[in-house]
Amino acid sequence: MVGISNDRMQHILSVARQCYHIAKSKYHLEETDCRKAFMIGFLHDVGYEFSEYNLEHPEKGMSLVKETLGIELPEILLHGDPDAEQTLFLSILNEADLTVDSKGNVVSVEERLQDIVGRYSEDALEYLKPLHLAKKLKLVE
Repeated sequence: MVGISNDRMQHILSVARQCYHIAKSKYHLEETDCRKAFMIGFLHDVGYEFSEYNLEHPEKGMSLVKETLGIELPEILLHGDPDAEQTLFLSILNEADLTVDSKGNVVSVEERLQDIVGRYSEDALEYLKPLHLAKKLKLVE
């Protein structure tokens, strides 16, 4: 199992806070929607706890939330997927996830990508997918 380490827990909490901040300051959403963005951010990596491989955590997370809470949050399944249609909440989550490093620090998108490549490689899907996503969201050139 991959699991949720203390560093990943810090990442999760920081992504949730970033989601709230982006929803409020960039999109000027109502408080209820800002809190929804926070919860999506908070749950986005929960699937790591039950994953054997890094890339399966979105699917595991969506299944866990659906089975235990009875709600569907497609953003959990689709986060990090450069081919997914970028709905409002998915865009918020992806931007937040691309601006928080693996230890929970708020960083630039370029720093986040370097954080990822430093843990994997430039050829790894764990790096290529967020790179393509950042380009699609026009967060990098």
